[in-house]
Amino acid sequence: MWPSRLEISPLLPVHRGALGLHLLALPAEHRYSRFGATLSDEALLRWVARLAWERQRCWGAWLPGDLGLVAVLQLTPTRRLGSWELALTVAAALHGRGVGTTLLATALGQMPDVRQLVCQHGHAAVYAMAKRLGYGVQWQGQQLRLATAAPHSTVPATPKRAGRR
Repeated sequence: MWPSRLEISPLLPVHRGALGLHLLALPAEHRYSRFGATLSDEALLRWVARLAWERQRCWGAWLPGDLGLVAVLQLTPTRRLGSWELALTVAAALHGRGVGTTLLATALGQMPDVRQLVCQHGHAAVYAMAKRLGYGVQWQGQQLRLATAAPHSTVPATPKRAGRR
């Protein structure tokens, strides 16, 4: 049984091991959705080892009591001012419970200069989250672009908890 509340907080280099375990637990189709390729365990761990923490911003959803990282949101700056690439993974057991939406709202509440998010491998769940949060959504091929026109003042700026629905 899953606890009803998750702790949402920024991820730091000290969380590298938890990030690796979270990504290793993803089934092949979720790895493909996240990376655009079905990475082997070894390739995935190499990616985690090389992650440029100083360039990116990451948030995680944790089970209470150090029971593990169950969702990760990663933002990487693009060459365009105010535009960031979005990557998001949520443990399959927590799909549809608002965890991804809470991560996205929390991240954007802490980054008011973000004007656009780009999801290279657009996913219907990200589209639905963006619509729920009031963001403009545009498809360009398989790429999904989110215009963060919703006022950030309505988004929580401190770590929040994602509740079970």
